[in-house]
Amino acid sequence: MMALGFCPALSAERLGGPERQRLDAGETIIKTREAAGFPWPETAVYRRVVASPEEVMAVYADFEGQAKYLPGIIESRVVGRLSRNSFHVYYEYEVKGPNERYTVETVLIRNAEGYRVTWDLV
Repeated sequence: MMALGFCPALSAERLGGPERQRLDAGETIIKTREAAGFPWPETAVYRRVVASPEEVMAVYADFEGQAKYLPGIIESRVVGRLSRNSFHVYYEYEVKGPNERYTVETVLIRNAEGYRVTWDLV
């Protein structure tokens, strides 16, 4: 499972002094830590944007539009709606050799801090 969060400034409070200063200066901060049982790390990316969490989520949740702004994505489309906030989304990435094609179950959740998105490979 992968997860992504879109939260107001509250989440930036989790950064230390030097990282917070870099964030305030407009830098993107990337933090990773080992995720037990997974070959890849848990990653948190911090970036200030001039948009509300609702506006950011609206852009992200336009699954058909993701191929227009995410590098390497040839196609992204909803192939099933499981509930009001849960979707099966098909992706095709252009890579050397055969393209990567897969479907994920994407769940959009609103919580006290903002939004959270989870992905599970179908």
